[in-house]
Amino acid sequence: MQGMFGDAALSGLSGNQRFFHDSSYLRRFNSLNQEIQKAFINLNLLKAPVELSGPDFQFQEIVGGSFGFETQVEETRFDPDAVAELVSRKSQANSLDENELYSFEIRFSPNQNSFPAELYKQEFQKVMELVSTYGGAIMTIEGHSDPLGYLKKKQNGASRSELNKIRQTAKNLSYTRASEVKSNLVDYATSLGITLDVNQFGVVGHGIMRPNTQGVGYESNGDLALVSAPLTRDEWEATRRVVFRLIQVEAETSAFEPLF
Repeated sequence: MQGMFGDAALSGLSGNQRFFHDSSYLRRFNSLNQEIQKAFINLNLLKAPVELSGPDFQFQEIVGGSFGFETQVEETRFDPDAVAELVSRKSQANSLDENELYSFEIRFSPNQNSFPAELYKQEFQKVMELVSTYGGAIMTIEGHSDPLGYLKKKQNGASRSELNKIRQTAKNLSYTRASEVKSNLVDYATSLGITLDVNQFGVVGHGIMRPNTQGVGYESNGDLALVSAPLTRDEWEATRRVVFRLIQVEAETSAFEPLF
């Protein structure tokens, strides 16, 4: 109990008003009540849903009008520089999947640079629910590009400088796409009256270097091997993707602080 109390944060009247009455707040009383009761029913600890009502407080009257509600400021729980450093280091070490809580992906067409909520509403909703449920975790948005063109150039004997240029261009493009996904996600949440902590998200551009093909492999110098080429159209289309990955980290005032 002492440990739980130490992790608690004072929400105040504004936080209580939000929890019980704000329909745009994803972790509000009614949503949690439904979620918990569903779990209890699955565990045979509850036979049927029970309707619960929150406190019937008039929060504005308690504080004498609307004082304190419009002035509530959302504060970030994450240090953006620490998040960027952590994501960059884990990406270089190919260890982003360590401490992974959840991951899923969206796919896109060749030359697609726009990711409107009309196309990805279901996925955006899932992201909002995850970051609200796991408030101390980082969500990475990782862009991947199609490697087939690069591997064809390599097979045809392209120079090292030309291959390096293609790899860097693909990396930049995948980062731009991942950033655009993040921007569209935040805009969608805002349109629903939901404020996301933008510093909870880390954007990564992997380019062509981490395809999800069955035969993926690398040469001794670290370059992508020809066996990594997609063998079917479906496999080729699956390489163009943006991956959402929820990573558990220590995230109080800073996303990560090394001990040594």
